[in-house]
Amino acid sequence: MRQVKVFCILAALLLIAAGAHSQDYMSSNPKMCKLLGDTLNSKLMLVTFQPGEKTTAHTHPVHVIYALNSGTLRVAHVNGKTETLHIKAGQSATFAPEPAHVTTNVGKTPLKLILLEISQ
Repeated sequence: MRQVKVFCILAALLLIAAGAHSQDYMSSNPKMCKLLGDTLNSKLMLVTFQPGEKTTAHTHPVHVIYALNSGTLRVAHVNGKTETLHIKAGQSATFAPEPAHVTTNVGKTPLKLILLEISQ
């Protein structure tokens, strides 16, 4: 019986820790997002990055982006990896779930994207 209690406590702590490290994009960056649709397994958003604007650290489930205009984003992952994305108007891309990262518009113009997050 004691082993079951210890297991339950450890499982609860792991769930709490996992939740603390994953930050929903929309709730952590509300000024950048406009919710267009929210269903049981997907969330559709219009995301606007002003020049120099930076997100808070966040994660994504499987997601698709569609660029409404061109721009440049820098993505800094918490593991130290950094990448620069040169996005063209009309370009789309599909991504696997991503670990925590911060995204910055390093371009000179606002960048607008449609973001579709798909929960599993």
